[in-house]
Amino acid sequence: MASLIDQVRNESDDRLQGLRREARQALNGDAGPDRQDEAEALLLAVEQELERRRLTAVIARFEDTYPGGFHGDAYLDRQRNHKVRASMICRDRLAAAAMRDLIGRRDWERLFDRTKLVIEMTVLLPVGYRRTRLLDEVRKPMVARLFYPALLDALHGNGEAVERLGRFAAVLDDLGLRDWAYPTYFMFLSEPDACMFVIRERMDRGLDIAGYPADLTPRPGAESYAAVLAFSGWLMDRLAALEPRDMIDLQSFIWFMTDVSMPARA
Repeated sequence: MASLIDQVRNESDDRLQGLRREARQALNGDAGPDRQDEAEALLLAVEQELERRRLTAVIARFEDTYPGGFHGDAYLDRQRNHKVRASMICRDRLAAAAMRDLIGRRDWERLFDRTKLVIEMTVLLPVGYRRTRLLDEVRKPMVARLFYPALLDALHGNGEAVERLGRFAAVLDDLGLRDWAYPTYFMFLSEPDACMFVIRERMDRGLDIAGYPADLTPRPGAESYAAVLAFSGWLMDRLAALEPRDMIDLQSFIWFMTDVSMPARA
């Protein structure tokens, strides 16, 4: 395998695409076992090399844009620091004890104020339809009595992150809030070491650019979120030289990867 990897590393992108087509044709044809094994090994080597080139190019652009990478002043000022502050505010204003007290007293107005503050700390939920729709819905008492206990469970309940996401997404689905951004936003800020923020269009592009074999379901759910977290771990390994700290760094890189012309703060 090592010699095969060395061989494909010297090929052009066009030649790699041709080799990939040839290997796939052999695997889908009537070739004998030996040829099938050769084609499978070639396809694996080609896919790994294409993946390496894609990410290598993105990393180079990232470092050109942000000298010092994840630890440089430009990145910290434009991408990280405000998200870290938002995470601190989220964990303070949506702390378990405070939420339980306010839910017990059915103080939906104060819960709304705290939730609105957390939402407005970043532009991850941009001003427009997504943000307006969420805020308009959760300020309604009939929605609030279902939303806030579900949010409490998502942030502080039992089970792994994927389980809590699945439960939260199910409640949001019943409320008509069927969007990956809604459940993952709060969990991302509450647990930036473990949870990833997802806007489906962005994540789909990131998966495609990275060559990672996963597809997101249209509606958020536990199984699909598990694939997001697996991809995040995979990407963390491949960015190891840049020393990413947490999902905040990974989310920032994915946004950069999927749109290098994005606004200064995303």
